[in-house]
Amino acid sequence: MDHNLDTEIACILREIALRKHVYPRLVKSNKLTQKQADQELATMEAVYQRLVGLQEAEALQLFPLRPVTGNPWVQRE
Repeated sequence: MDHNLDTEIACILREIALRKHVYPRLVKSNKLTQKQADQELATMEAVYQRLVGLQEAEALQLFPLRPVTGNPWVQRE
């Protein structure tokens, strides 16, 4: 399977939606505290924001996400 920022962002959005649906039941059944649920959702939303930022930077060619071959710090002659 090919992974790129578009598919990763879509996956994170699905995961956030799933957690928003499931966490209230887990909190109600005392399997998860509200604080834990809030922290987990905040973390997933931060991951989403980071991926979107990378996508925007890549679109502006500020940070091209391409594999680096060799050591970029070694000068070649």
